[in-house]
Amino acid sequence: MSDALVKKLSEEIEICSWNDLEDHYQRGAILVIDNSLDLIEVGVAMAEDEAGLMEKWLERGLIQKITSDQRDIWQKNPKEKISRFLIIQPYVLIQVIS
Repeated sequence: MSDALVKKLSEEIEICSWNDLEDHYQRGAILVIDNSLDLIEVGVAMAEDEAGLMEKWLERGLIQKITSDQRDIWQKNPKEKISRFLIIQPYVLIQVIS
């Protein structure tokens, strides 16, 4: 894991609302990262094409697409800050704020 990449990604994490995410949702580009995982670690794994690690997380349900229930809840308060996000092209990784 590259220290420079970790530092770069750490500086890019921001907080967002549903309004910020809706366009990305429409193009199917959002991945929800379980809070048990470190968002930076997932971003690094994705950026460095760690397919085995990503597969493991996907199989365990720790990375998944937004559910329609989540979308419906977030659409009710579209300006409320709901998650931290990190862009790893072409995806937007989000981690819901608890």
